[in-house]
Amino acid sequence: IGVSSLYNFMRPLTYELWLWVAFSVLTAGVVFWMLERDAETEQDVDFDRADTAVENVAKSMWLSMGTLNGALVTHTPITTLGRLFSISYALLVFIVINSYTANLASFLVTQGTIMYSVDSLE
Repeated sequence: IGVSSLYNFMRPLTYELWLWVAFSVLTAGVVFWMLERDAETEQDVDFDRADTAVENVAKSMWLSMGTLNGALVTHTPITTLGRLFSISYALLVFIVINSYTANLASFLVTQGTIMYSVDSLE
């Protein structure tokens, strides 16, 4: 198995788009934390006041990555803005995953296809 074949799962999206997805996950984590850090509630929330800001941002990024890869971990937004952002991030994740799946299926189907060309009508 060659090194290039180990990264075939990344072929459906371009390098720039992979960077954009990584940036959006990191940004979503920071935005979730910023929107939810001051929510005064007695419910079990994602962020613990005893933790430092760095720990809470790291946890938020972890939850954002879990949302992206379908690990059944999600934020529990308390504020209205947090809920709106959660819906918009879920829509973004839905679009990215469906685009990746469609492109991957296209690559897998066309990978073994033999192309014939017609040189003349005779």
